[in-house]
Amino acid sequence: MSPTPSPTPTPAPAGPSWPVNPDWILPPVRYSTWWLWLAAFLAIAAVLVVLLPWLVRRIRLARARRPVTVPVPRPPSTGDVAVWALQRIDQIERQHAEGKLNTRSALQQISQVVREFASSRFGLPAHSLTLAGLKKVSAVPIGRVTALIEALYPGEFAADGEGEVAAAAHRARQVVWS
Repeated sequence: MSPTPSPTPTPAPAGPSWPVNPDWILPPVRYSTWWLWLAAFLAIAAVLVVLLPWLVRRIRLARARRPVTVPVPRPPSTGDVAVWALQRIDQIERQHAEGKLNTRSALQQISQVVREFASSRFGLPAHSLTLAGLKKVSAVPIGRVTALIEALYPGEFAADGEGEVAAAAHRARQVVWS
């Protein structure tokens, strides 16, 4: 076997075989800036979708950890509120002894009276705060109110007959007098 000689390449033509009009030659097509703006918008949107929930969660946690500030008590009106609260506690205890109120309702009403007293005395919305919200408030008098409300919770939310109204009324009077 003898090697076969490779064919010699034929040279390419020097130019097109047809006449070329210079108007047919167009410059390169430029990309539209619209695509650049779209890409930037999508990148910003993706960053917001990722970071926004994380940022909102951090803000909520920071607000939850912040203690509630207690405004300065208003002394002039506290005497009238204390008298009202003591009278209302006596009335609730009397109605329970007469059988007009069941134990659960009596404990709920005592809690409501103590919350209204705390709201008027300390300027807090104690009537609308949950027990966890009251616990966040850092003040000694509010601490006594919170402890009483926490002690009333089992009787307020239990079946009727559980809890002692007389003991709760006595403790509520102590909180109002302090």
